[in-house]
Amino acid sequence: MVAFLVPSSCLAKATLTFSTAEKSALQMISATVLTRAYAKLGLNIEVIEYPNARSLLIANSGKVDGELSRIAGIEKEFENLIPVPTAINSVSISAFGLVYKPKAQRPADLHKLKLGCVKGIKIVEDYILEQNLNCTDFIHIDQALSVLSLERVDILLLPELNGYSAINRLNHRNVTEVAPKLSTQMLYHYLHHKQSHLIKSLNNILESMKEAGEIDEIRRSYIDKMIPKP
Repeated sequence: MVAFLVPSSCLAKATLTFSTAEKSALQMISATVLTRAYAKLGLNIEVIEYPNARSLLIANSGKVDGELSRIAGIEKEFENLIPVPTAINSVSISAFGLVYKPKAQRPADLHKLKLGCVKGIKIVEDYILEQNLNCTDFIHIDQALSVLSLERVDILLLPELNGYSAINRLNHRNVTEVAPKLSTQMLYHYLHHKQSHLIKSLNNILESMKEAGEIDEIRRSYIDKMIPKP
């Protein structure tokens, strides 16, 4: 578990706490967007990192004020969480493999390969079910990349930004993106129902930020640093 405070300019402001997936570059984008949005409501936010699946359980339990960001529909399984309607980020699934191995030219090729996934990444879990694929689960992305490097799996299905960030952080120069993006979905901020009174005012602020291009600008600044140019 890792916690970090994301302060606005005034440290005297009240603080809300949100759970999120550990070691996720993607969620850093969401944290930046929400830091700016909550500051306009006179609030700071603190973010606590957990393994993917546990993060949702913690958020749903009410031990924190909500989940930083997840795909649409999470509230069907985690009924104490309420989505804020305006999307704050997006996530794409990419296939990562070893540079000297054959590439997957199309999604159908994945059926012939041994796949690895990180437990609790809902967009990947949904894709696996939709495509009737088999995937070995790992607790976190560092473990998954180590197993790939040892050639115990052929392909990892990961959020694109998280994959590139981990590859750079762990210096896995033998790993690269080996297939076109497989699926893309929007990400939404979720509040525990105890904080439902904030939804309307927060959504109004997020809508304004979206219309002003502020959310896109934040995303681009992260992506330009992390994803190599073709």
